[in-house]
Amino acid sequence: MRDRVLRGCLLAAALWPREADAQHLTLAWEAPAGCPDGATVRARLPEARRPITVRARSVRGANDRWAIHLEIDGGARDLEADTCAELADAAVLIVSLALDGASSDPPAPPAQIPAAPGERVRFGARALGGVDLGTLPAAAFVVSAAVTARAARWRGEVALSWLSSQRRVSPSGFGGDFDAGRVTLRGCFVPFAHRLELRACVGVDVGLLVGAGVGVDAPDVGIAPWVAARLGAEAAWRVLPWLAAVALVDGVAVLERPRFSLRDGTVVHTPEPVGVVMQGGAEFAW
Repeated sequence: MRDRVLRGCLLAAALWPREADAQHLTLAWEAPAGCPDGATVRARLPEARRPITVRARSVRGANDRWAIHLEIDGGARDLEADTCAELADAAVLIVSLALDGASSDPPAPPAQIPAAPGERVRFGARALGGVDLGTLPAAAFVVSAAVTARAARWRGEVALSWLSSQRRVSPSGFGGDFDAGRVTLRGCFVPFAHRLELRACVGVDVGLLVGAGVGVDAPDVGIAPWVAARLGAEAAWRVLPWLAAVALVDGVAVLERPRFSLRDGTVVHTPEPVGVVMQGGAEFAW
């Protein structure tokens, strides 16, 4: 009789649900390579006091920021941060608070999850090199340096460009040496943004064209302003969160065309009414 009672107690103890087995966390964590993975996040979380399900999916947003969709037992919220590591920290904090209060009470309602921070303006710089067709007598090498600003799907820049010097001389030996520089104000709309960004851009150029006579007895130096409007497109491939490779093509319509001529009225050079600028280089963001 005593053996039967002992075996019954042992069987009941084996079948009785253990507290540790009934108290668990189900975590479904999705994040791109390079972000904290599910095992790392799970190791930072405390044990739940009751069964609870957490789902999270992290992606890079259209504005270079990281976004996460977080669900805790059906309550959902979207958060944003500059890096996926910051998103993981925020998710760990939010889930930990929910687990800390997860006894017999339901998890905190979604309204108690902090709202995503507002969009901020991000600044950067870029350096480009390429070809200018139409400003000088022949195709000219052009280099540019710019400071940039970006918010949501818009970006703007102020760029300073220099064009390589050129000489145009007639068969009779008369002509001129020409140099050009310009300041460009440019704005772009970003309809498609991810690792690859496509941008539609408009802008305006304000510059100076300098010409010095060649092959004449008393050569003069002339400096003339020129103004042009731009319309074009560019693509940026995000290599790192702070670095992208950029390529652009702009059509240029000259609104103010200076004219350089000899004293007898012979025109040596005037910019083409319509030109093209093609450039490529690197873009930095911070």
